[in-house]
Amino acid sequence: SNKLLKRKISDGKRTEKALKMSETRYLSMIENQNELIVQSTPEGSITFINQACAKFLEKGRDELVGQNRISFVFDEDQHIIKQNTDQLSKGNDVVTYECRVNKSNEEPHWIRWTDQAIFNDQGKLAEVQSQGYDITEQKLAEEKLIRQAMYDPLTKLPNRYLLEDRLNEAIFQSRRSNTLVSLAL
Repeated sequence: SNKLLKRKISDGKRTEKALKMSETRYLSMIENQNELIVQSTPEGSITFINQACAKFLEKGRDELVGQNRISFVFDEDQHIIKQNTDQLSKGNDVVTYECRVNKSNEEPHWIRWTDQAIFNDQGKLAEVQSQGYDITEQKLAEEKLIRQAMYDPLTKLPNRYLLEDRLNEAIFQSRRSNTLVSLAL
């Protein structure tokens, strides 16, 4: 009986040590990621942020933990995070979206976020784990292609494609609101 108790205590200590090692490896893996990783409450309060994300935001981790993750998102894009967090549910526990992030006085950076919902035992949203990738260069390239497609490269004036696009949009809006549309040349 005494041997059995000693063995159980020894097994418990081994399990605890293995768990701590596993946790250390996990944290090390998260810290060494280039991706932006943020964990937050459902309301958005940051509970964990990896070094890559803190460095990207040019702030200290201690400064960021406790802040709302919406605070570093462009005002015009804050509704995107709220909207996607509200969509998280047991049947839809992952959402992906794009929004602009403030970085000092620089131009906005586009980030593609993938949010994973973590639920508690009662099935209530307990935490949101977010993984982000900087897609600014991709967005700038897309904008350049759109500009090239809609404006004459020599005169920089709108071209036929842009006219057709705007005209189709005006026709669509007029049908929806049951109003007339006119075109003056």
